[in-house]
Amino acid sequence: MKHTNFFFTLLLFLCFCNAAYAQQKEMKCINTATEKQLEMLKDTRSFGEYELKHEWSDRLTSTQTFRKKLELTGGIEYVFFLVTDPNVDATAIEIKDALGDQLDYEYNVSGLEKNIINFFFTADFDGSYYLLFRVINKQQPSTCTYMGVLEGESDMEDF
Repeated sequence: MKHTNFFFTLLLFLCFCNAAYAQQKEMKCINTATEKQLEMLKDTRSFGEYELKHEWSDRLTSTQTFRKKLELTGGIEYVFFLVTDPNVDATAIEIKDALGDQLDYEYNVSGLEKNIINFFFTADFDGSYYLLFRVINKQQPSTCTYMGVLEGESDMEDF
């Protein structure tokens, strides 16, 4: 009976952990052309003590903005990333506070890596933030785009 309870508890724990991980990762499309760039970006950040917290992929149109609400911790440095098809015309990430006020904005419209944004941000306070991801692609009606959030360590020397 003790063994049965232990295994049942272990099974519940593993299911809970698996469900928690699944909530952090929402992959609606796969683009094999950009997967290597995405994995390299995540790997290089993991050496800097950054942990992947959220990851999404979705097909974005030029008129669409992908919006996510996240709870961030004040004083912690985050990396927001976007990786998409190399033939896009432009990419952008915008950060807003809970009131909708723009806190920061990063975009790429030229250069060899206009399909990648690797953006550092330190949250000023604990609370809700909105991330907005955008891709402009005049060659295709929609583009598979990977987006994510890596959490770093405390950046309290800036406070």
